[in-house]
Amino acid sequence: MAKANHKELDDLQILMGRMGEAHFFVGALPDDLFGTGDADPTKDIFEESDFAMPLSKEGVNFEFGAATVNVEKITEGRAWYTFAEDGDENITMQVPSLAPDVNELFLEKATAAPVTVKAGGKSYKGDGFNTKTKKVQGAWVFTTPEHDILVILPKTDNYANLVGATGDAKGYYNVQVKTFQVAGKGNVVVLPLAA
Repeated sequence: MAKANHKELDDLQILMGRMGEAHFFVGALPDDLFGTGDADPTKDIFEESDFAMPLSKEGVNFEFGAATVNVEKITEGRAWYTFAEDGDENITMQVPSLAPDVNELFLEKATAAPVTVKAGGKSYKGDGFNTKTKKVQGAWVFTTPEHDILVILPKTDNYANLVGATGDAKGYYNVQVKTFQVAGKGNVVVLPLAA
């Protein structure tokens, strides 16, 4: 006879495939969108985000890092106890957009006023930026294409570098993400679709 809390295979078939949507909040994720009981059920976390962020289909790496397990041995060579050190997370993504708002998010603006240039009978308007590394604090919300699971990184530091177009590939921002613990929520929240 199975234990009362025994889980069958079908109970465990909640999978995370490729990323379907990514949403970014500049700064902290508001508590009324994300809480253990204080969330406002009338607000949609996607609609409240600052950016619906485009991600390259193959450009997402989402790994929290394998632990390094150390074994302490006693003088006769026998394993006495083990302890682990957290692995280094490796969360990166490619954001294929040079839209003005994305540029301002990831780069330091160098011009006080927009720059206008006429070339080939067309007018161009934009800003100058410094490529010095900029820290952007925020939160990420991801879902699969089927919208059957949400993954939330509630507190992150993000660093991006601009990668120019090469061959047929378009330019993009390569974003490196570092997560931080949020009291009572952790550094990653996994939410399967409610039954």
